[in-house]
Amino acid sequence: MIFFYSLLGLQLLFWGLKWWTLLSPLGADTLNLLKEVDPWYAGMTNNQKRKYKIRFNDFLRTTKFIFKNGVPLDKQPLIKKIIASAAARISYRLSRKAFDQYDRLIIYEQSYYSTINHRY
Repeated sequence: MIFFYSLLGLQLLFWGLKWWTLLSPLGADTLNLLKEVDPWYAGMTNNQKRKYKIRFNDFLRTTKFIFKNGVPLDKQPLIKKIIASAAARISYRLSRKAFDQYDRLIIYEQSYYSTINHRY
């Protein structure tokens, strides 16, 4: 019985940590970026902003960003936030699982040339 309660306690701890990261407040720089990049964000109600923020944080938390071909280190956090903002907006009226199949994004500085279909 103690083993069962220990497992239940661990599950509740992980669940709490997940929601804490999803609901953690956005920094002032991120809020300013969202207002600048996505004018739709500024016109939202507080409840809509909360849902948007959860989607934004969830996408950043669950997606691995891989930068290739010399994307500058100082630009990488900005690129991540812009992509997460777009994903939050696209998935706003969809299920929370809309982007579950995407576990990583590969981002190139220049146009990518595919060696499979020989196109940029």
